Amino acid sequence: MQTTCIMILGFLGKGGSGKSSVSTQMALWLQAQGKSVLAIDADHNMDLSYNLGYEGAGPYIGGSFLPLREELGLVGHEPTEGLFTGPVPTHRFSFSTPDPYSAQYVHPLADNLSLMLSGPQHDQVLYGAHCSHSLAAPLKIYLPLLDLAQNEVVVVDEKASVDAVSTGIPTGFDVAIVVAEPRPHSLRVAKQILELLTWYDVPAITVLNKMQSDSDWTMFAGALGVEPAASLPFASGIADGLLSTGQFDQLYAAAQTAQSQTTRLDRTINKYKRNTEFQATQPA
Repeated sequence: MQTTCIMILGFLGKGGSGKSSVSTQMALWLQAQGKSVLAIDADHNMDLSYNLGYEGAGPYIGGSFLPLREELGLVGHEPTEGLFTGPVPTHRFSFSTPDPYSAQYVHPLADNLSLMLSGPQHDQVLYGAHCSHSLAAPLKIYLPLLDLAQNEVVVVDEKASVDAVSTGIPTGFDVAIVVAEPRPHSLRVAKQILELLTWYDVPAITVLNKMQSDSDWTMFAGALGVEPAASLPFASGIADGLLSTGQFDQLYAAAQTAQSQTTRLDRTINKYKRNTEFQATQPA
């Protein structure tokens, strides 16, 4: 079993579910518990960054593949996927004692709280050279190879909806946390996300957000087939009072329990192995 006090937690859910609000509160709660927190805003809406008071203008990891490749020693057009399809990669990143890549893209916000963000659409996206998924694509490499020291936790606010899983980034999570509100559309998307996480072999727990009655709990559990690891009351915004509900302690404990014996690096290597095998079966 992995050491439970160091984790990468990825937050997923339908747009409007409160994914960014809950991930913000989780990051602040962990900081208040004395953890060293790296918050990663992988959503180009940048709600997590806004919630945490970030007013800077980058640099962003969107468009950072060149410095990332340089850090990894890749030359020419050597594909980054090759890092995970050959010998087990030896390179590791760190945000506490920053490597050159982390030093450029990790922004200190406060004591024990830093931020990395994918950023808004840049010219390569706007002019069609890349899709918007490329903004967070460096995380496919960064997260599996990120070493965490004692009491370090990473909180990732992913893109909304099912697309966030199909990019393959969540194999770099130790545990995925799927947030849903008690509404049919939100629960339907949450179920799709959970099914994809199972396909990628990523451990997952769920959060019922915006709960107003016991019937919301019943609806949630019935739709997803699992009880939520935590439930948060309906709130009009990011309320400091949520930090004292005890639910984040419960959620963190559930995430610790949910960790798999399979590491995120192992899951990522297996993902690229399956990709290679599948592509070999396709017509030229």
